[in-house]
Amino acid sequence: MKKQNKFERKEKIIIAVVFLILIAITLTTQYIGSTDTSSFTSPSKYFAGKYQAKIRSSHSYLWGFLNSPYVAFTESFISFKIFNLFILSLIIFSVYYMSGKNKKIFYLALFSPLIWYMAPWINSIQISSLFFLWCYFFIKRHSSSKKLKNIFYSGIFFGLAAAFWHAIFFFGLFFIIFYFYDKKAFELSLFLIAILIGLIPNFILDFFLYNYPFHSLLKNTLGTFSNLFGLGVYSHFGSFELSILNRILIILLIPFYFWKSYYKDFFKKNYRIILFITTSLIIIMINSQIRYLLLIFPFIILLLLEHLDKNKFKKQIIIFILLSAIITIPYLLQIFYSTPSAELSSFIGNLPSLQLDKISQEQIFQQDLNQIAKNFPNQIFLVGNFPDDYQTLANIYWGEGISEFVSVQDYQLFLQNSSVLIEREIRFSPININDRREFWISGGIGKPLADNTDYSSIKYAISEEKEFCLEEFKIIKSYESLNLFEKKND
Repeated sequence: MKKQNKFERKEKIIIAVVFLILIAITLTTQYIGSTDTSSFTSPSKYFAGKYQAKIRSSHSYLWGFLNSPYVAFTESFISFKIFNLFILSLIIFSVYYMSGKNKKIFYLALFSPLIWYMAPWINSIQISSLFFLWCYFFIKRHSSSKKLKNIFYSGIFFGLAAAFWHAIFFFGLFFIIFYFYDKKAFELSLFLIAILIGLIPNFILDFFLYNYPFHSLLKNTLGTFSNLFGLGVYSHFGSFELSILNRILIILLIPFYFWKSYYKDFFKKNYRIILFITTSLIIIMINSQIRYLLLIFPFIILLLLEHLDKNKFKKQIIIFILLSAIITIPYLLQIFYSTPSAELSSFIGNLPSLQLDKISQEQIFQQDLNQIAKNFPNQIFLVGNFPDDYQTLANIYWGEGISEFVSVQDYQLFLQNSSVLIEREIRFSPININDRREFWISGGIGKPLADNTDYSSIKYAISEEKEFCLEEFKIIKSYESLNLFEKKND
Protein backbone atom coordinates (compact mmCIF):
# COMPACT_ATOMS: atom_id res chain seq x y z
CA MET A 1 0.00 0.00 0.00
CA LYS A 2 1.40 3.39 -1.04
CA LYS A 3 1.89 6.08 1.54
CA GLN A 4 -0.44 9.06 1.11
CA ASN A 5 2.34 11.56 1.65
CA LYS A 6 4.42 10.22 -1.22
CA PHE A 7 4.23 12.27 -4.42
CA GLU A 8 3.33 10.46 -7.62
CA ARG A 9 5.35 10.98 -10.78
CA LYS A 10 2.62 13.17 -12.30
CA GLU A 11 2.56 15.33 -9.15
CA LYS A 12 6.33 15.78 -9.24
CA ILE A 13 6.11 17.01 -12.83
CA ILE A 14 3.38 19.51 -11.89
CA ILE A 15 5.42 20.74 -8.91
CA ALA A 16 8.52 21.13 -11.08
CA VAL A 17 6.57 23.12 -13.68
CA VAL A 18 5.08 25.40 -11.00
CA PHE A 19 8.54 26.06 -9.53
CA LEU A 20 9.90 26.81 -13.03
CA ILE A 21 7.10 29.31 -13.61
CA LEU A 22 7.84 30.97 -10.26
CA ILE A 23 11.55 31.13 -11.07
CA ALA A 24 10.94 32.48 -14.58
CA ILE A 25 8.63 35.26 -13.38
CA THR A 26 10.96 36.24 -10.55
CA LEU A 27 14.13 36.42 -12.63
CA THR A 28 12.63 38.10 -15.69
CA THR A 29 10.46 40.78 -14.06
CA GLN A 30 12.17 44.13 -13.50
CA TYR A 31 10.45 44.48 -10.14
CA ILE A 32 12.59 44.15 -7.00
CA GLY A 33 10.22 45.44 -4.32
CA SER A 34 8.76 48.76 -3.23
CA THR A 35 9.90 49.11 0.39
CA ASP A 36 13.38 49.08 1.95
CA THR A 37 15.02 47.50 -1.12
CA SER A 38 17.82 50.08 -1.10
CA SER A 39 18.66 49.18 2.50
CA PHE A 40 19.93 45.85 1.12
CA THR A 41 21.18 46.83 -2.34
CA SER A 42 23.21 49.82 -1.12
CA PRO A 43 25.31 47.86 1.41
CA SER A 44 25.85 45.05 -1.08
CA LYS A 45 27.14 47.53 -3.69
CA TYR A 46 29.30 49.17 -1.03
CA PHE A 47 30.90 45.90 0.07
CA ALA A 48 31.32 45.00 -3.61
CA GLY A 49 33.25 48.26 -4.17
CA LYS A 50 30.63 49.51 -6.64
CA TYR A 51 28.88 52.19 -4.59
CA GLN A 52 29.83 55.85 -5.01
CA ALA A 53 27.88 57.23 -2.08
CA LYS A 54 27.26 56.91 1.63
CA ILE A 55 24.99 54.14 2.93
CA ARG A 56 21.91 55.76 4.41
CA SER A 57 20.75 52.86 6.61
CA SER A 58 20.09 49.16 6.43
CA HIS A 59 17.87 46.61 8.11
CA SER A 60 20.58 44.05 7.51
CA TYR A 61 24.16 44.86 6.59
CA LEU A 62 24.70 41.12 6.96
CA TRP A 63 22.38 40.21 4.07
CA GLY A 64 24.00 42.83 1.86
CA PHE A 65 27.46 41.62 2.87
CA LEU A 66 26.69 37.98 2.02
CA ASN A 67 25.39 38.97 -1.41
CA SER A 68 28.23 41.40 -2.20
CA PRO A 69 30.60 38.92 -3.97
CA TYR A 70 27.84 38.01 -6.42
CA VAL A 71 26.86 41.67 -6.86
CA ALA A 72 30.49 42.47 -7.70
CA PHE A 73 30.67 39.59 -10.18
CA THR A 74 27.39 40.23 -12.00
CA GLU A 75 27.12 44.02 -11.48
CA SER A 76 23.46 43.43 -10.75
CA PHE A 77 21.20 42.41 -7.87
CA ILE A 78 20.12 39.11 -9.43
CA SER A 79 21.80 37.12 -6.64
CA PHE A 80 19.27 38.50 -4.13
CA LYS A 81 16.44 37.06 -6.20
CA ILE A 82 18.18 33.70 -6.66
CA PHE A 83 18.89 33.33 -2.95
CA ASN A 84 15.39 34.43 -1.98
CA LEU A 85 13.84 31.90 -4.36
CA PHE A 86 15.94 29.23 -2.69
CA ILE A 87 14.88 30.46 0.76
CA LEU A 88 11.19 30.52 -0.18
CA SER A 89 11.57 26.94 -1.43
CA LEU A 90 13.08 25.99 1.92
CA ILE A 91 10.10 27.57 3.70
CA ILE A 92 7.71 25.52 1.56
CA PHE A 93 9.57 22.26 2.21
CA SER A 94 10.02 23.11 5.90
CA VAL A 95 6.29 23.56 6.33
CA TYR A 96 5.77 20.27 4.48
CA TYR A 97 8.23 18.49 6.80
CA MET A 98 6.75 20.02 9.98
CA SER A 99 3.25 18.96 8.94
CA GLY A 100 4.35 15.32 8.91
CA LYS A 101 4.88 15.46 5.13
CA ASN A 102 1.26 16.27 4.43
CA LYS A 103 0.76 16.89 0.70
CA LYS A 104 -2.17 19.26 1.22
CA ILE A 105 -0.01 21.54 3.34
CA PHE A 106 2.76 21.41 0.72
CA TYR A 107 0.39 22.50 -2.05
CA LEU A 108 -1.10 25.26 0.11
CA ALA A 109 2.38 26.60 0.80
CA LEU A 110 3.45 26.31 -2.85
CA PHE A 111 0.38 28.10 -4.20
CA SER A 112 0.15 30.61 -1.38
CA PRO A 113 -0.22 34.08 -2.95
CA LEU A 114 2.20 35.41 -0.35
CA ILE A 115 5.00 33.24 -1.76
CA TRP A 116 4.30 34.55 -5.26
CA TYR A 117 4.00 38.10 -3.93
CA MET A 118 7.39 38.01 -2.17
CA ALA A 119 9.35 36.02 -4.77
CA PRO A 120 10.79 39.02 -6.72
CA TRP A 121 11.41 41.18 -3.63
CA ILE A 122 14.93 42.11 -2.60
CA ASN A 123 14.50 41.85 1.15
CA SER A 124 15.81 39.97 4.17
CA ILE A 125 12.39 39.09 5.56
CA GLN A 126 12.47 35.84 3.55
CA ILE A 127 15.55 34.43 5.27
CA SER A 128 14.41 35.82 8.62
CA SER A 129 11.05 34.07 8.22
CA LEU A 130 12.78 30.77 7.48
CA PHE A 131 14.87 30.94 10.65
CA PHE A 132 11.90 32.09 12.72
CA LEU A 133 9.88 29.10 11.46
CA TRP A 134 12.55 26.75 12.79
CA CYS A 135 12.61 28.72 16.04
CA TYR A 136 8.91 27.84 16.39
CA PHE A 137 9.53 24.21 15.41
CA PHE A 138 12.03 23.62 18.20
CA ILE A 139 10.07 25.48 20.88
CA LYS A 140 7.05 23.39 19.96
CA ARG A 141 9.18 20.24 20.10
CA HIS A 142 10.29 21.27 23.60
CA SER A 143 6.62 21.37 24.67
CA SER A 144 6.35 17.66 23.96
CA SER A 145 9.86 16.42 24.75
CA LYS A 146 10.82 18.83 27.60
CA LYS A 147 14.43 18.58 26.43
CA LEU A 148 16.39 21.77 27.10
CA LYS A 149 18.40 21.41 23.91
CA ASN A 150 15.26 22.30 21.95
CA ILE A 151 15.00 25.63 23.79
CA PHE A 152 18.64 26.25 22.94
CA TYR A 153 18.14 25.44 19.24
CA SER A 154 15.01 27.61 19.16
CA GLY A 155 16.89 30.57 20.62
CA ILE A 156 19.72 30.22 18.09
CA PHE A 157 17.25 30.32 15.20
CA PHE A 158 15.54 33.33 16.77
CA GLY A 159 18.93 35.07 16.94
CA LEU A 160 19.70 34.21 13.30
CA ALA A 161 16.30 35.59 12.27
CA ALA A 162 17.07 38.82 14.13
CA ALA A 163 20.57 39.03 12.64
CA PHE A 164 19.03 39.32 9.16
CA TRP A 165 15.98 41.43 10.08
CA HIS A 166 16.13 43.41 13.31
CA ALA A 167 12.38 44.18 13.29
CA ILE A 168 11.83 40.55 14.29
CA PHE A 169 12.16 41.71 17.90
CA PHE A 170 8.90 43.67 17.69
CA PHE A 171 7.10 40.43 16.83
CA GLY A 172 9.41 38.13 18.75
CA LEU A 173 8.80 39.91 22.05
CA PHE A 174 5.22 38.59 22.02
CA PHE A 175 6.45 35.17 20.92
CA ILE A 176 8.68 35.06 24.00
CA ILE A 177 5.85 36.23 26.27
CA PHE A 178 3.35 33.64 25.03
CA TYR A 179 5.81 30.75 25.09
CA PHE A 180 7.79 31.54 28.23
CA TYR A 181 5.34 33.21 30.64
CA ASP A 182 4.92 29.90 32.48
CA LYS A 183 8.48 28.61 32.03
CA LYS A 184 11.24 28.56 34.60
CA ALA A 185 13.68 31.48 34.79
CA PHE A 186 16.48 29.10 33.78
CA GLU A 187 14.67 28.14 30.58
CA LEU A 188 14.08 31.77 29.61
CA SER A 189 17.73 32.59 30.39
CA LEU A 190 18.88 29.71 28.21
CA PHE A 191 16.68 30.96 25.36
CA LEU A 192 18.02 34.53 25.65
CA ILE A 193 21.64 33.33 25.74
CA ALA A 194 20.96 31.25 22.62
CA ILE A 195 19.54 34.36 20.89
CA LEU A 196 22.84 36.14 21.54
CA ILE A 197 24.70 33.19 20.03
CA GLY A 198 22.48 33.34 16.94
CA LEU A 199 23.27 37.06 16.63
CA ILE A 200 27.04 36.43 16.54
CA PRO A 201 27.34 36.88 12.71
CA ASN A 202 25.71 40.30 13.08
CA PHE A 203 27.95 41.18 16.05
CA ILE A 204 31.11 40.20 14.18
CA LEU A 205 30.22 42.30 11.12
CA ASP A 206 29.27 45.29 13.29
CA PHE A 207 32.53 45.05 15.21
CA PHE A 208 34.44 44.99 11.94
CA LEU A 209 32.52 47.99 10.56
CA TYR A 210 31.99 50.11 13.69
CA ASN A 211 34.29 48.67 16.37
CA TYR A 212 31.08 48.12 18.32
CA PRO A 213 29.15 44.83 18.04
CA PHE A 214 25.69 46.22 18.92
CA HIS A 215 25.70 49.20 16.54
CA SER A 216 23.17 48.22 13.85
CA LEU A 217 20.93 46.41 16.35
CA LEU A 218 20.64 49.50 18.54
CA LYS A 219 20.45 51.94 15.64
CA ASN A 220 17.63 50.13 13.85
CA THR A 221 15.67 49.31 16.99
CA LEU A 222 15.83 52.86 18.32
CA GLY A 223 15.10 54.18 14.83
CA THR A 224 11.98 52.08 14.60
CA PHE A 225 10.83 53.25 18.02
CA SER A 226 11.44 56.91 17.12
CA ASN A 227 9.43 56.52 13.91
CA LEU A 228 6.58 54.83 15.77
CA PHE A 229 6.30 57.84 18.09
CA GLY A 230 6.87 60.46 15.39
CA LEU A 231 10.38 61.33 16.56
CA GLY A 232 12.22 60.39 13.36
CA VAL A 233 13.94 62.55 10.80
CA TYR A 234 10.97 62.58 8.45
CA SER A 235 7.31 62.96 9.28
CA HIS A 236 5.26 59.87 8.57
CA PHE A 237 3.33 60.23 5.37
CA GLY A 238 1.50 57.95 3.01
CA SER A 239 -1.65 57.48 1.00
CA PHE A 240 -4.71 56.79 3.11
CA GLU A 241 -6.34 54.96 0.20
CA LEU A 242 -3.20 52.84 -0.28
CA SER A 243 -3.16 51.88 3.41
CA ILE A 244 -6.82 50.83 3.27
CA LEU A 245 -6.18 48.79 0.12
CA ASN A 246 -3.17 47.12 1.76
CA ARG A 247 -5.28 46.13 4.75
CA ILE A 248 -7.94 44.66 2.50
CA LEU A 249 -5.28 42.64 0.66
CA ILE A 250 -3.81 41.44 3.96
CA ILE A 251 -7.19 40.03 4.96
CA LEU A 252 -7.67 38.41 1.54
CA LEU A 253 -4.23 36.75 1.68
CA ILE A 254 -5.01 35.05 4.99
CA PRO A 255 -6.51 31.59 4.33
CA PHE A 256 -10.28 31.69 4.87
CA TYR A 257 -10.31 28.55 7.01
CA PHE A 258 -7.68 29.93 9.37
CA TRP A 259 -10.41 31.83 11.22
CA LYS A 260 -11.75 28.50 12.47
CA SER A 261 -8.67 28.45 14.72
CA TYR A 262 -10.57 30.71 17.11
CA TYR A 263 -13.14 28.01 17.86
CA LYS A 264 -13.03 27.24 21.56
CA ASP A 265 -11.62 23.70 21.57
CA PHE A 266 -8.98 24.35 18.90
CA PHE A 267 -7.96 27.67 20.45
CA LYS A 268 -7.54 26.05 23.86
CA LYS A 269 -5.18 23.45 22.41
CA ASN A 270 -3.12 25.93 20.33
CA TYR A 271 -3.59 29.18 22.24
CA ARG A 272 0.11 30.15 22.32
CA ILE A 273 0.68 30.24 18.56
CA ILE A 274 -2.81 31.66 17.89
CA LEU A 275 -2.23 34.51 20.33
CA PHE A 276 1.12 35.20 18.68
CA ILE A 277 -0.45 35.20 15.21
CA THR A 278 -3.27 37.47 16.44
CA THR A 279 -0.85 39.98 17.99
CA SER A 280 1.30 39.93 14.85
CA LEU A 281 -1.75 40.51 12.66
CA ILE A 282 -2.64 43.58 14.72
CA ILE A 283 0.90 44.95 14.24
CA ILE A 284 0.76 44.18 10.51
CA MET A 285 -2.64 45.84 10.10
CA ILE A 286 -1.43 48.95 11.91
CA ASN A 287 1.62 49.18 9.63
CA SER A 288 -0.32 47.93 6.56
CA GLN A 289 2.77 46.14 5.24
CA ILE A 290 1.79 43.03 3.27
CA ARG A 291 5.34 41.63 3.28
CA TYR A 292 5.26 41.24 7.08
CA LEU A 293 2.70 38.46 6.61
CA LEU A 294 5.51 36.20 5.41
CA LEU A 295 6.73 35.97 9.00
CA ILE A 296 3.54 34.31 10.26
CA PHE A 297 2.25 32.70 7.07
CA PRO A 298 4.00 29.31 7.77
CA PHE A 299 2.30 29.08 11.18
CA ILE A 300 -1.09 29.85 9.62
CA ILE A 301 -0.56 27.17 6.96
CA LEU A 302 0.38 24.60 9.62
CA LEU A 303 -2.76 25.39 11.62
CA LEU A 304 -4.87 24.59 8.55
CA LEU A 305 -3.84 20.95 8.86
CA GLU A 306 -6.68 20.21 11.27
CA HIS A 307 -9.28 22.39 9.54
CA LEU A 308 -9.29 21.11 5.96
CA ASP A 309 -11.13 18.08 4.68
CA LYS A 310 -10.99 17.19 0.99
CA ASN A 311 -13.66 19.69 -0.13
CA LYS A 312 -12.36 22.58 1.99
CA PHE A 313 -8.85 21.94 0.71
CA LYS A 314 -10.06 22.17 -2.90
CA LYS A 315 -11.84 25.46 -2.20
CA GLN A 316 -8.82 26.96 -0.45
CA ILE A 317 -6.34 25.87 -3.12
CA ILE A 318 -8.55 27.34 -5.86
CA ILE A 319 -8.73 30.65 -3.96
CA PHE A 320 -4.94 30.60 -3.54
CA ILE A 321 -4.30 29.91 -7.24
CA LEU A 322 -6.65 32.72 -8.32
CA LEU A 323 -5.06 35.21 -5.90
CA SER A 324 -1.55 34.16 -6.97
CA ALA A 325 -2.50 34.66 -10.62
CA ILE A 326 -3.80 38.17 -9.86
CA ILE A 327 -0.68 39.04 -7.86
CA THR A 328 1.65 38.02 -10.69
CA ILE A 329 -0.10 40.17 -13.35
CA PRO A 330 1.90 43.32 -12.46
CA TYR A 331 5.13 41.26 -12.41
CA LEU A 332 4.36 39.80 -15.84
CA LEU A 333 3.80 43.28 -17.25
CA GLN A 334 7.19 44.31 -15.84
CA ILE A 335 8.86 41.69 -18.04
CA PHE A 336 8.00 43.59 -21.21
CA TYR A 337 7.06 47.06 -19.98
CA SER A 338 7.77 49.53 -17.24
CA THR A 339 4.88 50.62 -15.01
CA PRO A 340 4.74 53.19 -12.18
CA SER A 341 4.65 50.31 -9.70
CA ALA A 342 4.31 46.54 -9.78
CA GLU A 343 3.40 46.37 -6.09
CA LEU A 344 -0.18 45.10 -6.10
CA SER A 345 -1.94 47.81 -4.08
CA SER A 346 -0.31 50.75 -5.87
CA PHE A 347 -0.75 48.97 -9.21
CA ILE A 348 -4.48 48.68 -8.56
CA GLY A 349 -4.55 52.34 -7.50
CA ASN A 350 -2.85 53.37 -10.76
CA LEU A 351 -5.09 51.27 -13.03
CA PRO A 352 -7.27 54.21 -14.19
CA SER A 353 -4.18 56.05 -15.48
CA LEU A 354 -1.86 53.11 -16.09
CA GLN A 355 1.02 53.77 -18.50
CA LEU A 356 3.10 51.05 -20.12
CA ASP A 357 6.54 52.19 -21.25
CA LYS A 358 9.05 50.19 -23.23
CA ILE A 359 11.97 51.58 -21.23
CA SER A 360 11.98 51.98 -17.45
CA GLN A 361 12.76 55.18 -15.56
CA GLU A 362 15.80 53.45 -14.07
CA GLN A 363 17.17 52.70 -17.55
CA ILE A 364 16.68 56.33 -18.58
CA PHE A 365 18.48 57.46 -15.42
CA GLN A 366 21.33 55.09 -16.18
CA GLN A 367 21.70 56.42 -19.73
CA ASP A 368 21.67 60.00 -18.46
CA LEU A 369 24.25 59.22 -15.77
CA ASN A 370 26.54 57.59 -18.33
CA GLN A 371 26.36 60.75 -20.42
CA ILE A 372 26.97 62.99 -17.41
CA ALA A 373 29.99 60.90 -16.38
CA LYS A 374 31.33 61.14 -19.93
CA ASN A 375 30.84 64.92 -20.17
CA PHE A 376 31.93 65.72 -16.59
CA PRO A 377 34.25 62.89 -15.49
CA ASN A 378 35.41 62.23 -11.93
CA GLN A 379 33.19 64.84 -10.31
CA ILE A 380 31.31 64.84 -7.02
CA PHE A 381 27.63 65.47 -7.74
CA LEU A 382 25.12 66.91 -5.34
CA VAL A 383 21.73 65.21 -5.75
CA GLY A 384 18.32 66.72 -4.96
CA ASN A 385 15.78 67.97 -4.48
CA PHE A 386 14.90 65.44 -1.77
CA PRO A 387 17.36 64.15 0.85
CA ASP A 388 17.42 60.52 -0.35
CA ASP A 389 17.37 61.09 -4.13
CA TYR A 390 21.12 60.47 -4.18
CA GLN A 391 20.52 56.87 -3.09
CA THR A 392 18.36 56.13 -6.12
CA LEU A 393 21.06 57.29 -8.54
CA ALA A 394 23.86 55.58 -6.60
CA ASN A 395 22.01 52.25 -6.79
CA ILE A 396 21.36 52.61 -10.52
CA TYR A 397 24.86 53.70 -11.61
CA TRP A 398 27.45 50.94 -12.16
CA GLY A 399 30.16 52.96 -13.92
CA GLU A 400 33.38 54.48 -12.59
CA GLY A 401 33.20 57.99 -14.05
CA ILE A 402 31.40 59.57 -11.08
CA SER A 403 33.36 60.07 -7.86
CA GLU A 404 30.45 60.38 -5.46
CA PHE A 405 26.74 61.10 -5.18
CA VAL A 406 26.04 63.44 -2.24
CA SER A 407 22.74 64.10 -0.49
CA VAL A 408 21.61 67.72 -0.59
CA GLN A 409 20.74 67.30 3.09
CA ASP A 410 24.37 66.58 4.03
CA TYR A 411 25.53 69.50 1.91
CA GLN A 412 23.15 71.85 3.73
CA LEU A 413 24.57 70.67 7.06
CA PHE A 414 28.03 71.47 5.72
CA LEU A 415 26.91 75.00 4.78
CA GLN A 416 25.52 75.43 8.30
CA ASN A 417 28.77 74.13 9.78
CA SER A 418 26.74 71.52 11.60
CA SER A 419 26.63 67.75 11.79
CA VAL A 420 23.36 67.40 13.72
CA LEU A 421 20.22 66.60 11.78
CA ILE A 422 17.87 66.12 14.74
CA GLU A 423 18.22 66.02 18.51
CA ARG A 424 15.67 64.56 20.89
CA GLU A 425 15.60 64.80 24.68
CA ILE A 426 13.35 63.25 27.31
CA ARG A 427 13.52 64.90 30.75
CA PHE A 428 12.24 63.40 33.96
CA SER A 429 11.67 66.50 36.09
CA PRO A 430 10.73 66.30 39.79
CA ILE A 431 7.38 68.13 39.70
CA ASN A 432 5.62 66.74 42.76
CA ILE A 433 8.68 66.55 45.03
CA ASN A 434 11.40 68.99 45.99
CA ASP A 435 14.21 66.83 44.59
CA ARG A 436 17.75 68.21 44.17
CA ARG A 437 18.44 66.18 41.00
CA GLU A 438 16.75 65.38 37.69
CA PHE A 439 17.88 63.15 34.85
CA TRP A 440 17.29 63.04 31.14
CA ILE A 441 17.90 60.87 28.11
CA SER A 442 19.03 62.50 24.89
CA GLY A 443 20.05 61.35 21.44
CA GLY A 444 20.19 62.42 17.86
CA ILE A 445 21.01 61.73 14.25
CA GLY A 446 23.49 63.50 12.05
CA LYS A 447 26.25 63.06 9.54
CA PRO A 448 29.51 61.60 10.89
CA LEU A 449 32.02 63.99 12.42
CA ALA A 450 34.72 62.15 10.47
CA ASP A 451 33.04 62.89 7.12
CA ASN A 452 35.59 62.51 4.31
CA THR A 453 33.47 64.08 1.55
CA ASP A 454 35.03 67.26 0.12
CA TYR A 455 31.89 69.39 0.12
CA SER A 456 33.77 72.58 -0.73
CA SER A 457 34.87 71.14 -4.09
CA ILE A 458 31.33 70.37 -5.28
CA LYS A 459 30.58 72.30 -8.47
CA TYR A 460 27.70 70.33 -9.98
CA ALA A 461 24.30 69.06 -8.95
CA ILE A 462 21.78 66.63 -10.45
CA SER A 463 18.02 66.59 -10.15
CA GLU A 464 14.99 65.29 -11.97
CA GLU A 465 13.45 68.73 -11.42
CA LYS A 466 14.12 71.73 -13.65
CA GLU A 467 15.00 73.88 -10.65
CA PHE A 468 17.41 72.94 -7.88
CA CYS A 469 16.52 73.53 -4.25
CA LEU A 470 19.67 75.62 -3.66
CA GLU A 471 19.65 78.96 -5.45
CA GLU A 472 23.38 79.05 -6.20
CA PHE A 473 23.01 76.06 -8.56
CA LYS A 474 21.78 77.00 -12.05
CA ILE A 475 20.74 74.59 -14.78
CA ILE A 476 23.31 74.18 -17.59
CA LYS A 477 22.17 71.03 -19.38
CA SER A 478 19.07 68.83 -19.61
CA TYR A 479 19.23 65.14 -20.46
CA GLU A 480 16.30 62.88 -21.20
CA SER A 481 15.18 62.73 -17.57
CA LEU A 482 17.89 64.27 -15.40
CA ASN A 483 19.04 67.88 -15.29
CA LEU A 484 22.56 69.10 -14.57
CA PHE A 485 23.24 72.22 -12.52
CA GLU A 486 26.42 74.21 -11.95
CA LYS A 487 27.30 76.24 -8.90
CA LYS A 488 27.42 79.95 -9.72
CA ASN A 489 29.52 82.07 -7.37
CA ASP A 490 28.35 85.69 -7.16
